[in-house]
Amino acid sequence: MPFQPPSQVGGVLPAITLALVAGFGTCAMAAEPTITVQIPSCSARGANVPVSLRVTPSGPWSSVRVYFKAQDAADLYFLEMRSNGNGSYWATLPRPEASVTGVEVIAAVRDADGREFRAETKRVAVAPSCTTTLSGEEKRYANNLVIGETTAAQANAPLRGFTCDGLLARLRVDGTFAHDSFCRQANLVASGSPRLETIQPLALVGGAASDASSQSRGPRPVIRPIDPKPASPSPPR
Repeated sequence: MPFQPPSQVGGVLPAITLALVAGFGTCAMAAEPTITVQIPSCSARGANVPVSLRVTPSGPWSSVRVYFKAQDAADLYFLEMRSNGNGSYWATLPRPEASVTGVEVIAAVRDADGREFRAETKRVAVAPSCTTTLSGEEKRYANNLVIGETTAAQANAPLRGFTCDGLLARLRVDGTFAHDSFCRQANLVASGSPRLETIQPLALVGGAASDASSQSRGPRPVIRPIDPKPASPSPPR
C-alpha cells in the first residue's frame, strides 16, 4: 500500500510533512529496477531454452528468477538464475513437451525487503524448424535442474508442459528441497535400474549470488517461501 500521510497534525497539515512524503515517493520510484530480458525468438522442439537478463541497478538483489510456463498452461514454475557479474544473469529452461508450441517467460528480481519486480511476459515459439545452441555451461545447468514451485498443488505432480530430462529436484513453496517423485519414477521405469541420487542444492541451484562472490565461489541458492504474485509489480512499459 502506498505511504499515506496523516490527514492532520495538531489540526493543521504542515508543509514539511507534504515535502517529506513527496521526497519518499520520488525515492521509491527511482529505486525500481530496469530488467532487460534476452531470449531466442524461437527454439527447436525438444530443446532447452536459454534465458539471460541484465538488471539496472546491478544490485545487490536477494533473488533473481525466471518464471516460466508452457503456453496456455496454468502451472507457473521458476528457476533461480546464475550471476555473470555486473547485473547479468542467466538460466536454461527445461525441455518443452512435443505438443508445446510456445513457452512464456517472466523475469523477476527481489530486493532485501522482499519486494519483487517483474519484467513483461515474453514468449518463445517452439517449432521443429528452429535451432537452439547452448554453451557447455548452459548444458550442465540443464542437466541439473532444480525447479521452483509456485503452488502447493504442484508437489508430487508432473512438470506440466515440460519433460523430465535433467530434472533433479523441486523447491517447494515452503522453501524445502525434495526429489521430483514423478520424474524420478519415470526415469527408473525407462532405465530399468535404480539411480542413486543426492540433492546438493548448494552446488546445483543457480541462486542470485552477489556479483563480487559469484566469480570466486560460484552461485548460491536463495531459499524462501514462494509468492507467485509480485509484492511490488513493475508498471507496464
